[in-house]
Amino acid sequence: MINGVSVEYEKDGEKRGDKVKLIDFNNINNNQFLAVNQYTVKGIKQ
Repeated sequence: MINGVSVEYEKDGEKRGDKVKLIDFNNINNNQFLAVNQYTVKGIKQ
């Protein structure tokens, strides 16, 4: 997470890859954080 994550996407019919940064360490105010103790996931099991 610190160095970003690799993503693959398609643009103009061509597969491409890039690295996406999940946290902006240069400007911390650009981030939104949420801390939780527990959460429930509802949906169809796969």
